[in-house]
Amino acid sequence: MINQRMQHLKSIIDKVKRNATSLSEVEAYEQQEAMIIREFLSHKLSSEQYEAKLNRLTHEPQRVICKTVEELKFVLDYLGVSEKEQQDLFEHEKAHFNEAKANGLQARFCLTFYRTASGFGLIPGTQVHATLLNTLSDDERRMGVRTSITAPKNMSEADMQMLL
Repeated sequence: MINQRMQHLKSIIDKVKRNATSLSEVEAYEQQEAMIIREFLSHKLSSEQYEAKLNRLTHEPQRVICKTVEELKFVLDYLGVSEKEQQDLFEHEKAHFNEAKANGLQARFCLTFYRTASGFGLIPGTQVHATLLNTLSDDERRMGVRTSITAPKNMSEADMQMLL
């Protein structure tokens, strides 16, 4: 029997698929997001300013947020993603997720949906938030964000964009 959280995820997935925007709109949002991360990493923003700026971004793309690997696996299975694609995605995104957690930061898996001619496409990611533990200094938070971005063996183009 599927628990209540999984039922909730199914309803979110169905809604997100219906409301997905174009890939160009998603990419524009992700460029703004990467710019804010770069500003934080280059000491132009404090942790609080970083989170506030991320929260003020408009036109957030349609995303499904997963708090655990089990939730992510459930969503990918529900969407029919192959085992091979799942393994590649897990290896990459778990590296980000685990490094963020090891540095005392909040991390969540996210799947960003965009509209295509045949339905929808997915962009996997890991969201890292720098203000979860107030005991960390801004520099410790920056280091945690930076090391979580660089954690995978093979960084993606999106990962590299956050560091430019």
